[in-house]
Amino acid sequence: MKLIEIIPLLDDQHFFQTTEWKQLVSEIQAAIKAVVWPEGNDKFILHDCKGRGRGQGNGVKPIKVACMLLLEKKGWNINERKNPFRLDAAKQLNSTKLVGLEWETGNISSSH
Repeated sequence: MKLIEIIPLLDDQHFFQTTEWKQLVSEIQAAIKAVVWPEGNDKFILHDCKGRGRGQGNGVKPIKVACMLLLEKKGWNINERKNPFRLDAAKQLNSTKLVGLEWETGNISSSH
């Protein structure tokens, strides 16, 4: 997988121009690039799985695991029950800055 575009929604104090932000983007890009499907493959391929039973299709969980594990190695909190906004991944930068990542597939009506 690849990250095609980043659109800053709020740029408080020009954070998106900082070295700290560039490092975070690098971590996120590497984590997204690590996502392959099916597992053990060297690319990302979704197969038409209509009519398959639970646990036999593409699913959200299996395609986000590699991303989350790589972020965790870089110091991100991937335990959604323990980060302040219950995001899929969050990284505390200092006492006032928290960066969050939410993984969405399919219906994105609940995106943050």
